[in-house]
Amino acid sequence: MNYTMKVCMGGSNQKNIQNISPEMIEIAIDNLIPVKYHFVILEAEEPIQNCEFIQTLMEVDNAGKIRYLVETCFLLDENKIMFSCYTKKSDEVKNIFKQYMLGIIPDITHWKDITKIVFPDEKVKRKKNG
Repeated sequence: MNYTMKVCMGGSNQKNIQNISPEMIEIAIDNLIPVKYHFVILEAEEPIQNCEFIQTLMEVDNAGKIRYLVETCFLLDENKIMFSCYTKKSDEVKNIFKQYMLGIIPDITHWKDITKIVFPDEKVKRKKNG
């Protein structure tokens, strides 16, 4: 399967990388800093079990500690559903990305459904359709 990793290190400085290796994922996540427009997205050419992509960024929480926000998006019946979680462990983020690259989607059992925040119209559309 083909993947594209989008690495944005501020503003319009975005690289789209093909032929991704686990080492490239490690480097991209290691190079994140907690500022606006620094993020990494890993997108499969074809969704994996309806999972379109995963993405992460680094931020500082209310206690001044570094943490990662990880998000994933699913396409179900033409509706997007998005989930997020926080972790303080970069290795956990790297493993989520590496597993996705191997065709394994994240276990979102304890992740927060953020669909209505990210796609407010999608949530309404889903309710109308069933």
